[in-house]
Amino acid sequence: MSNVEQALTGVDEEEFEPRLIELIVISSMYPDQLFCSDLNVEKEIKKENHRFRYNDTIKAAFRIFDSEQSRRLLLEINFDLPEGYPDRKNLHFCWQIIDPDLYRLLNKVLTNKFNELIAINNLIELIPKIIEIWKENLDEVRKNSLNNSKSFDKFNEKQNQNSSTLFSRYWIFSHHIYSSLKRKSIIKICKNFHLNGFMLSGKPGE
Repeated sequence: MSNVEQALTGVDEEEFEPRLIELIVISSMYPDQLFCSDLNVEKEIKKENHRFRYNDTIKAAFRIFDSEQSRRLLLEINFDLPEGYPDRKNLHFCWQIIDPDLYRLLNKVLTNKFNELIAINNLIELIPKIIEIWKENLDEVRKNSLNNSKSFDKFNEKQNQNSSTLFSRYWIFSHHIYSSLKRKSIIKICKNFHLNGFMLSGKPGE
């Protein structure tokens, strides 16, 4: 039996603060990932005090990091737990992808998938589903990046084995490239394909 369950045993339900109960459970499931804007609320969560009364909307954030070691913030979910939740008022949440490269790669697909979760009015159900969706899509992005890198390496190996020399000329028209990930990919592709050249400023067609 968990500390939360032990604390609730034999206690009148009217003494429960359902918002604190859910936050305590989330905090125990995912240590060091839940943060509250009000430090008093955060303190009571750490004490597992489910009886603490808070006469206002509880604002909190759940953060997903790259790893426990690096603690590089990738995704932040902000949510509001109004008074009367979950019986009379709904949970409100929004999210932000912090890493700029991942934002450009994942924002659209995550927006569609996270919007499907809005109907879930239960924080204990919501957070694990968000984590699952995030991991699935992040793994897919990393897998695609690894496959592209391997294909470049294979092409480079084949080119080195080819005794003949091939010269080609290409014109590449591109608009602004803001992604540092794409810029690095361009440089790597050029190195792998033994490309060189020059750049002219201006928009395509000028």
